[in-house]
Amino acid sequence: MEKFFKSLRFKILVTIIAVLFGFMLYTASTDGIASIPENLLSYVTVPAQKVTAFISNSISNFFGKYINIDETLKENEQLRQERDQYRQNLVDYEDIVRENEELKKYLEIKEKNPDYQFVSAMVISRDPDNKYETFKIDMGSMDGIKKYDPVITTVENNGETLGSLVGIVESVGPRSASVRTILSPQLDGVGAYDVQIPEQLGLVVGDIALAESGLCRLEYLTEPVRMGDLIVTSGSSGIFPKGIVIGHVRAVKLQSYGQSYYAEITPATDFLKLQNVMVIKDFYGKGIDQSDDVTKTEE
Repeated sequence: MEKFFKSLRFKILVTIIAVLFGFMLYTASTDGIASIPENLLSYVTVPAQKVTAFISNSISNFFGKYINIDETLKENEQLRQERDQYRQNLVDYEDIVRENEELKKYLEIKEKNPDYQFVSAMVISRDPDNKYETFKIDMGSMDGIKKYDPVITTVENNGETLGSLVGIVESVGPRSASVRTILSPQLDGVGAYDVQIPEQLGLVVGDIALAESGLCRLEYLTEPVRMGDLIVTSGSSGIFPKGIVIGHVRAVKLQSYGQSYYAEITPATDFLKLQNVMVIKDFYGKGIDQSDDVTKTEE
């Protein structure tokens, strides 16, 4: 027994008893003797109650998320639909604005050329193997379009809206038509001249190598033209109206046989970015001569 009183266990027990005794004296001095058991019990039960409440709330929150998941998914789907509708409305609005701008430019062309009879058309597809050379539009014979009708778009030149040559209608269906661009070697040529040297006529032709870079050539020049000069249609054949912009001179070179010059032309229009075009169904002087500018491809 003497060993027990000297042991560490006995000392710990005495310490615990002393702490409890001190707590009892403090409680008695403040709340009275009757509250001692209640306070002792609260020291034991309150921590346990806190732990229980924490676990209960955590479980409730955890399962609450899954209980309300259907409602959350519905709200998310509704928000997604509203977002998609907003985006579509924005795209539609931008399309309308762009179409209105195009129509304004076409009206400017019409005011300058009252003899033009044209119809606006949208590019609906391109040949992936000849992306620079051909594309299809959403207008056809039922809209008055015929084979060999010239196709143009609009460009800005020194603040002025001008017609820019795209190509020619190659084949026509009831509701669509195929267009061959001026970059195509199969389009034999377009009579043209440098606006700085109007008396010198040449022929704009397509070139396989240049077409891949979006370029064409102005051939049969007796004198070299200047880089940067504007090239337009001559209108001499009756297939294309006079004064339609083709592009600007990029480089001037001597023909390999050394008797004439040719110029590489950067078209005013980026054919890969075309969305809308204008098909000229009739104009003053149309049909006078259809053999000079274009070699008609087979039906």
